[in-house]
Amino acid sequence: MHTTARQEINGRYKTLSNSKLSGATYTPHRLAQFVAEEILKKAANLSKTNIVRILDPAVGDGELLIALISELKTRGYNQIEATGFDTDTLAAETAKARITSLYPDVTTLISVGNFLELLAIETEMALDLFAKSPDPFLGTYDLVIANPPYVRTQLLGARQAFALADRFGLEGRVDLYHAFLLGLDRVLGKDSVVGIIVSNRFMTTRTGSAVRRGLWDKFSIHCIWDFGDTRLFDAAVLPAVLIFRPKQKKTEKFAQTSFVSIYSAQERTPIRRTTSIFESLTQPGSVTIDSTNFEVRIGHLQFGDDPGNVWRIENASSSEWLDTVTRNTYCKFRDVGKIRVGIKTTADNVFIRCDWDQIPENNKPELLKPLTTHRIARRFKATTDVTAAVLYPHEVRGGRRISVDLDEFPKSKCYLEKHRSQLEGRKYVIEAGRRWYEIWVPQDPRAGAGRLDK
Repeated sequence: MHTTARQEINGRYKTLSNSKLSGATYTPHRLAQFVAEEILKKAANLSKTNIVRILDPAVGDGELLIALISELKTRGYNQIEATGFDTDTLAAETAKARITSLYPDVTTLISVGNFLELLAIETEMALDLFAKSPDPFLGTYDLVIANPPYVRTQLLGARQAFALADRFGLEGRVDLYHAFLLGLDRVLGKDSVVGIIVSNRFMTTRTGSAVRRGLWDKFSIHCIWDFGDTRLFDAAVLPAVLIFRPKQKKTEKFAQTSFVSIYSAQERTPIRRTTSIFESLTQPGSVTIDSTNFEVRIGHLQFGDDPGNVWRIENASSSEWLDTVTRNTYCKFRDVGKIRVGIKTTADNVFIRCDWDQIPENNKPELLKPLTTHRIARRFKATTDVTAAVLYPHEVRGGRRISVDLDEFPKSKCYLEKHRSQLEGRKYVIEAGRRWYEIWVPQDPRAGAGRLDK
């Protein structure tokens, strides 16, 4: 009998907070209001004579549904059915109580359970993320508003991560919100509109490539707002908001996706002042918001010839700058060598040294590998004088990355034992169910020597 993800998580990460385990990052009121407003700007075909079905697949305390109901009421929509799911019983009960108290005339269907389980219920693959599943009252929805949970692979556990990747066509370090994004098309009608808050990381990371490509293939994306380092959340989340609808046909042509970004810019002289991040988004340029300077950029989405490429904002000034760079570029990094994601040891003085040769040969660790670092970079070329090496206690067996058995490498074991106190002091390594001598972020051992992520 399989354990549930919740049981597995609680076993391996006993000291982590409930919010970390569940990925819960509840939405601030003003952001919820912004998303609701933008959804309804795009819901041109919404009928006031029919019941409007709305959904939040990770409802939390209900803030997003409440914001959307409020905006619907303001616009004269009075027949509303609100559906929500959450794996947290207290959160689901809170959401239902809040909505029924504020809007007793709204049909409120809040269930304790996992939305992704319902999406997978027709297949033989059981995600088994949580023990209890909700009553299956899915169907299709006119409007979807969501801030799905952020739960990385290491918290989900390998089995759940592989299941999600297989089910939703994901790859690399799967995050739970990736599956939410790509699964939404199963509950949408042809005129449905979705407004979703996600981590902006998916637009630029290698892991997000399949998500970007899947979103572009499935949906017509109207708008993207990248809120950068505006600190809208108490948690360390850099949020983005996307508004999209299902594509009518695979070959459907869609107008350029508008893209707005806002990031801190301490050195710029502000041209205007405002007290609201959201009010600042309509005009490009420097702005001061509550004594902090930001730069607002307005343009459109650009990713070249493949939606799996990095998603970035493009406007007239950025296009001119990139054209100048291209005209004056001799070659690119990828022309020199393979680009790899770096390792992160969190104990560089133990694992990484340039003086390994000073250790007598009969004591030198067997697990040393050459290491490429930023220190070999030069203005016009790289030096080949690579002196750094890393003690790398990881290998691949059966297609999976694992830590080596130190008993097979007595010299490495002897060396690491001398530093055991420092390595065991990395509590997060132990709490993650890892061995005390592991590198925190080892990446792919099959790639050989990598660079040091500094």
